[in-house]
Amino acid sequence: QMNTMAEGGVWIVTQDRQTGRVFTRHGVTTGVTEDINQREEMLTRNLDHISYFFQDLFDPYIGKSNVTPTFLNMLRGVVDNGIQYLQSLNYSERLGPQVIEAEVTELRRHLVFMDRVLVAIDLELPYATNNIETYLVV
Repeated sequence: QMNTMAEGGVWIVTQDRQTGRVFTRHGVTTGVTEDINQREEMLTRNLDHISYFFQDLFDPYIGKSNVTPTFLNMLRGVVDNGIQYLQSLNYSERLGPQVIEAEVTELRRHLVFMDRVLVAIDLELPYATNNIETYLVV
């Protein structure tokens, strides 16, 4: 039954009744099984947090700035600083930073909606170490 639950995207946490030790199964979502970017719980939560981080970062400028070249230059600095911050968040040696690499591929006024700014960022995110393959050669 637990395998069926896990296949359905339920994150299972159990406890040994004798020792009290807590066990967690691999955290997965209901996303497409073959796509690790959709299926891996850790990855989807990390990406959600990054999106909320940038939403909060941009909040002071929405409704209070005009879409001009000088504003876009200033916003580029804000985005670059935000990326550097996310890359510097080393929670531990085993977890590493929230973002490994990031590149702003677009930062410009939207071509149709003139009151919008388009910011596109390519991210390299950490993945969970779900397996370690070992090859012993004699």
